[in-house]
Amino acid sequence: MEIRTDVVCKSFFINNRRFSSLCNAILFQGETLIEKDSLSNYQNEETNIINQQLGIRRIRDIIKKQIFMDFIH
Repeated sequence: MEIRTDVVCKSFFINNRRFSSLCNAILFQGETLIEKDSLSNYQNEETNIINQQLGIRRIRDIIKKQIFMDFIH
């Protein structure tokens, strides 16, 4: 049985804790700027055909949305 990498990645990144931890480590040098509780998941199985002759396509599996709660005093 072959496990496709896109399925494995989707299963991994659907978890908000993993996603926020990885993004904070890579993008912000470990500083916690993305909180796991501020993320929402939007699953989308959209496929865009980029070049039909070459068979190139782009698949977007998971969309994350962060909610910012910034209060001005």
